[in-house]
Amino acid sequence: MNEPQSQYNPSQKPPSTDPKDPKQGGGDPKPCGDPKPPDPCADPAPPEPEPPPCPPKEECPPPKPCPDPPTRPPDPCPDPCDDKQPPGTPTGSGPKAPTEQTPTGSGTGSDSGGTNGETPAAHLAELRKSFEAGQKKLQELEPLKGAVADLEKRIQAFEKVVDDQSASESSYKDFYKATQLQLKDIECFITTARCQIEISDKAKKCVCDAIAAVDVRVAKAKADRDAQAKSLRILTARAKRTASDLEWTKKWYDFLKTGLQAQVGKQRDDLKGLKGKITPAADPCEAWFYLYELERLIGSLYGKTTDACWMDNIWVATFLDCWPWVNYQKAYNAALVAFNKADAADKLAQSEVLQAQKLLTTLEGVLTDALKNRRDWILKEIKNMDCCGPKSKCP
Repeated sequence: MNEPQSQYNPSQKPPSTDPKDPKQGGGDPKPCGDPKPPDPCADPAPPEPEPPPCPPKEECPPPKPCPDPPTRPPDPCPDPCDDKQPPGTPTGSGPKAPTEQTPTGSGTGSDSGGTNGETPAAHLAELRKSFEAGQKKLQELEPLKGAVADLEKRIQAFEKVVDDQSASESSYKDFYKATQLQLKDIECFITTARCQIEISDKAKKCVCDAIAAVDVRVAKAKADRDAQAKSLRILTARAKRTASDLEWTKKWYDFLKTGLQAQVGKQRDDLKGLKGKITPAADPCEAWFYLYELERLIGSLYGKTTDACWMDNIWVATFLDCWPWVNYQKAYNAALVAFNKADAADKLAQSEVLQAQKLLTTLEGVLTDALKNRRDWILKEIKNMDCCGPKSKCP
């Protein structure tokens, strides 16, 4: 093995050979012994370059500043009516218009492009923000738009009403006066005609009895119709309650019978799919997200949310807490019995409503006939009672 050569340079001071020189390892001898002194007659070796620092110091030149936008040349023919530049201002001299800001060297103006957030992405975000704000204003104005259109139609309709109001008032007044005259004419006619009829008190009573007999039949038909209509209203209300009870009990019966297992099976498949997507070596961030999602989905809501056990989208852990076999068997049997009772009650109530409706239709027809034939029935009753016949003169 070659001995290490001294890095002696003739232009420099010869290295010290003092055994006590700290620079030459003087002092107490080292365990391995002192190195041999350099040979003064040997040719000096060229000095080795210093190794570069690791990591090397990177002196990258800073990027040049973004160039300012081009300066717009002044208008050679300014508009004398433009208030932005007073008439007589020399072209290219004097202060610029307020809307034309002189870009600074640092590029911090509103038109500098890039140094104050004015990047394409920032501009896109501003456009989206303005679009959303405009959409919101349009949504707020949509009801007002409908109200204005409705007001326009109402104004047109009322203009016609106002135009026709005078004729309508005159027509109504004429109708009212004609009715008043007709009534007074009938009142006078009744008094005069009654005085001209020669009829005994016995005959009068006979006619009144015939009227009363027929009116009793008509009143009975009306009372029967009204009673049946009331009964139908009660039965209809009861049928609505039984239908509501049936809908409620059927919902939870179906939930326990098929919906519960179907939902849990669906979530199990989802969890299985998520678990299969976890590949930490391929994409650790994606795997971390899927693990977080799995942890979220296997949490139990038992005791934390109202009716957690009866949610349509029940989670697997909640299912395990809520529905062990003992709980499921008890709830399913109760739901089955309640559903069958509600189904029977609803069928009976609907049948009662149907029959009541048929009976009401029949009674409506009876009442209609009674009101229609009342006068004919009274006349027939008068003849049957011989109110004004030969027997009417008998004491």
